Amino acid sequence: MDWKRFDRVRRNSGAVHLDLVESYAQGRISRRAFVRRGAVVGLSIPTMAAVIAACGDDDEGSPATGGSGTQSGGTAQAGSTTPGTSGASSGPATQGGVIRIGSQIPGALDPIAMQDLGAYGIIAQSFEF
Repeated sequence: MDWKRFDRVRRNSGAVHLDLVESYAQGRISRRAFVRRGAVVGLSIPTMAAVIAACGDDDEGSPATGGSGTQSGGTAQAGSTTPGTSGASSGPATQGGVIRIGSQIPGALDPIAMQDLGAYGIIAQSFEF
């Protein structure tokens, strides 16, 4: 476990976040449950990634090395799929199509007297750079 990274996340967390991080670190919840609950309580993706990286790998099925230093394991056949993936492709992408968007027609482009969100969007984009 990377204690430096883990402690930095714990110091910057609130009570609910800290309880979730501690539950994951102690192995009481799975990685999937941690990400799901973290998204619900408002943990950011970088914070969740830092906790997962700090706690290390939790794969229980990782192969062990034998006495001779070689790993036993199979190789995947060409064209085989991993669990959870589909072997059928969705087909080639097609050109064309229609994208419909909704937008307000802006009023006067006066940055002081903006009266609608259409004008604000254009002004905000121009001042962004």
